[in-house]
Parts: sequence; structure tokens; C-alpha cells
Amino acid sequence: MKLFFLLSICSCLALKACSQPTPCVSPPWITGGISTSTKDGAKTSSGVFTYDGWGQQVRFRNFEAEHNSTHLTDLLMNFKQKVVYEIDHATQTCKKKTLETSFHPMQVPPNSLFFGQAIMGTTSVPAGGVLVNNWRVGEITEIQANYMLVFAEYTCLPITALIHRPDQGWTAMSFFNQVLTVVDPSEFIPPAFCQNVASEETDSTDFIRAIQSVI
Repeated sequence: MKLFFLLSICSCLALKACSQPTPCVSPPWITGGISTSTKDGAKTSSGVFTYDGWGQQVRFRNFEAEHNSTHLTDLLMNFKQKVVYEIDHATQTCKKKTLETSFHPMQVPPNSLFFGQAIMGTTSVPAGGVLVNNWRVGEITEIQANYMLVFAEYTCLPITALIHRPDQGWTAMSFFNQVLTVVDPSEFIPPAFCQNVASEETDSTDFIRAIQSVI
């Protein structure tokens, strides 16, 4: 009887451990849509992103709306080279800055706190919803930012992210229409008019500041 009771407890603990989602790393190549909101919603943007986890590079192309005006922004980050390009296609010019932060793969960091699961969409019809996990990430010291993340359970793809920095406020990001490939590898090659641009030695940035400067 005691053995049966002990086995029952072990089984319950095992089932609980199995049912608890664990932090995960996203697939190495992703192309998809992204929408953002900063400055308490006064500044919004929508566009596409291309992510290469193995090559440690990311590109964002966004149509930004602020004060009833809209314009295209283009940001190319190469973490191996520690450089970020702010690309202006209208004027055919580039700003090249030093990228201070190291590469962090798209992931739920190992120290994240699991908040719970939910269905985005509906369970009333087949394939009408997506099972997602909610996470809280403690402060990432390197960029002094706190995160709230929502990731898909089965694919470990990002769904939403809330990022807060004391000096920048909140940034909300939503991801959609994601495919597990880099559709166009040339996305990570700077335009010809950027090739010979010198780095602005007195101007450096990190991942969050760079994103918030163009979205």
C-alpha cells in the first residue's frame, strides 16, 4: 500500500513536470510580419522582418506612422560585425553605427518565469486557435530591459513582446505571417550606396535603442 502511494505521488510529480512548458529557442531562420507601438501608442509601425539566427543578423523594414505622417524605415543589424545600418532609400544614404550589444537568439531565455498557457483565437472550430505560453523575463543587464513574452507552444515562434526600459518606456511588438526560412538571403547585404559608408565613431547603439530609433 505504501509503495502504491509513493508511486502515485511520483506519477503526479512527473505529470506536473511534463505539463510545465520550458523555455525554448526559435527556429534559426524566420521571415514574417511585425507591428510595433512605442511612445504610449503615439508612434506605430508595420512591416516585415528577416531573422538569421545562425548568421546573427536581423533586418527590419517598416512603414512608420507618427503625427499623421508615414515613411519607410529600414534597419540592418549584423551582430558578428557589430554594426547596424540605418538605410534611407529615399535619399540613398546610410548611417553606420557600432552595435554594442551581443547577439541574443530569438528565444524564451532560460531564466524566464512561466505565467500560464492560453489559446489565441477560438477552440470552437478546428484549427481556430494557437496554444501559446506567457513568460516574464527578468532584467537583461546588458540592455537594462525587462520583457513580457508570448511564444507559440509547438513552434517556439514569437507572438507578442512587451519591452520596457526606464529611459525609453514601453515598446509593444506583434509577430505574424511567419515562415521558417529566409526568403531572400540578399536581405542581409547592405545596398550599394551603403558599402563605403564609414562608421560614426562617436555614435553607437544597442538592439533596443536601434529599433526604437526607426520604429
